[in-house]
Amino acid sequence: VREPLDYAQVAKKNALNDLASEISVEVKGESFLNTLEVNRQFHEEFVSNITTTTREKIEGYEIAGTYETSDEYWVYYRLSKAKHDMLKREKKNQVLNAAKDLFLKAEDAAITHNVPVAIDMYLRALLEMQEYWTEVNQFEVRGETVYLDNEIYSKLRQLINELQIEPGTTRIVLKHNNRYLEELNVLIHRKGNPLAGIPIEYLYDKGKYMRPKSSVSGMDGRARVLVNDVHVANKENSLVIELNIEALIDESLNQRFLKPLIASLKTQRVEVPIEVIMPKAYIASDERNLGVPTDGQPMRSTIQNLLAETGIQFVTSPADADYVIDVVASTSKGGTSQGFHVAYLEMNMTVREAVSGNELYRKSLSNVKGLQLNYDAAGVEAFKKGGQKFEKEILPKLIDTLL
Repeated sequence: VREPLDYAQVAKKNALNDLASEISVEVKGESFLNTLEVNRQFHEEFVSNITTTTREKIEGYEIAGTYETSDEYWVYYRLSKAKHDMLKREKKNQVLNAAKDLFLKAEDAAITHNVPVAIDMYLRALLEMQEYWTEVNQFEVRGETVYLDNEIYSKLRQLINELQIEPGTTRIVLKHNNRYLEELNVLIHRKGNPLAGIPIEYLYDKGKYMRPKSSVSGMDGRARVLVNDVHVANKENSLVIELNIEALIDESLNQRFLKPLIASLKTQRVEVPIEVIMPKAYIASDERNLGVPTDGQPMRSTIQNLLAETGIQFVTSPADADYVIDVVASTSKGGTSQGFHVAYLEMNMTVREAVSGNELYRKSLSNVKGLQLNYDAAGVEAFKKGGQKFEKEILPKLIDTLL
């Protein structure tokens, strides 16, 4: 330390730390923190934070004396317990009054069903008196003595418990007729009153990781929920909808303490079963190897087997189908090379609606090469390689078209 002023500041800090260490933070049995259902880590972190804050805000001290030698500087502070307690009571009374005002604003907003404002005011009221969560905070509100922070939290919890989600259906049915897409207008209400500005999150199995999607209710109390691209193999799939109260926390507020507090609140969780009715398809195929109709129609068999693995059903008549898949495939001679015969496959496929005839998808394979000891075997080889190329290049888009 180079200057005398630095000696004084360091000595003052050390003295006040010693003084503050005599003031302990005790978590009273009836305090808000003690009744709050949060994890142990949060509890300990909060007490530590309050202890630090208490030391930083110590008041009512005075200099009792100083002492200095050539290499030491001492400063003595005296804390009047009576004065300290008086200042603390005055400050606490101011804080509780401010919290009460916020609480009453929250109550007024709740009466008019302005839930986002009510929740915001309840949270601000709790944060206003955060320094006293470890204490018993009896205070008069509208002529009645209450434990103020507990009362605020109780009203907040009651409000959130009263929020209801109505999906408008007991089952979501995805099928060919709705293009495997369903849009719900989910109603958020409180005691039958539609609520605007309420955020929700929803989730369902898509066969891969899905981040929860968000939506917010409009003035009519309805939030848009879109269900599509579901995992069709999951027969127990369901849409899960939850209130996202955390999204209502203002960014300017203390997120570190409010998020665990919000997480301790129980909110409604709604599940709606998802049923997928797989489409029916009919394959019309014309397949020729060197101009001769093939045995077993290999391209048709490949397409049907691959699509059947997804659950798509196949029928024997286009009249019973949702989709018609037209396949035309043929091979032609491609000459010889080093004693081997070459054949090339050309394949054209179209997918159309069975009823309307509207074309939905078209794809071709060209110059798929087969190499064997004779032309007929080379054609068979070209069909085999065509099936492999179909699975790799065409199948994913075809499935997307059908589902």
